[in-house]
Amino acid sequence: SNIALASIRNAEVLEAMGMRSTMASRWAEANGKYRQAQMRASDVTGSFGALSRGFRMLLQSVVLAIGAYLVIGQEATPGIIIASSILTARALAPVELAIAHWKNFLAARQGWHRLSELFREFPATEDRLQLPPPRTELSVEGIGVVPPGERRFVVQDITFSLSAGSALGVIGPSASGKSSLARALVGVWPAARGKIRLDGAAIEQWPAEALGRHIGYLPQDVELFAGTIAQN
Repeated sequence: SNIALASIRNAEVLEAMGMRSTMASRWAEANGKYRQAQMRASDVTGSFGALSRGFRMLLQSVVLAIGAYLVIGQEATPGIIIASSILTARALAPVELAIAHWKNFLAARQGWHRLSELFREFPATEDRLQLPPPRTELSVEGIGVVPPGERRFVVQDITFSLSAGSALGVIGPSASGKSSLARALVGVWPAARGKIRLDGAAIEQWPAEALGRHIGYLPQDVELFAGTIAQN
């Protein structure tokens, strides 16, 4: 689905560069792998379900045979056959239900793990002190930036200071860390070390909503949200 959505968003580029068939092949390959995995999972679930039903029928047959033997030997009443059959079916019903819904259980467990990891990466923020609008200075003190999920620094030991009304351009080759530095300066990525300050206050002390009112940010890939111009 991610490949399909990315292809739709960049349909003009794919058409202009003649990459439509290449992207279609990638989607077909990914879709085939997904279908194979789904079929394997369905086969395993179906096999366990058939095994449990066969075991239930075998066990019920054994219970009925034992009940009939006891009735013939006048060691039990005929009602024991019906009661034992009902009790056996009720006892095995949870096992069959668990097997039938095992796929949903696995999906729920995986979702729980993903949510737990997400909450660990982005803990709940406490209410912060309302700071006055920044007016005088942006200072960067030896920051280092590590992309989320990575361990290698892409930007290291950046230090500079800008007063109100000043401008700074960052020039460098592709993949040299310019965009990573910009993301850290606006608070999208936290600095792994060092400090970024606005009027002396560390940028992480600002609530995101309050900081966003004073920052203009244009990413490399621009995509409008569904809605009005004001909502965007």
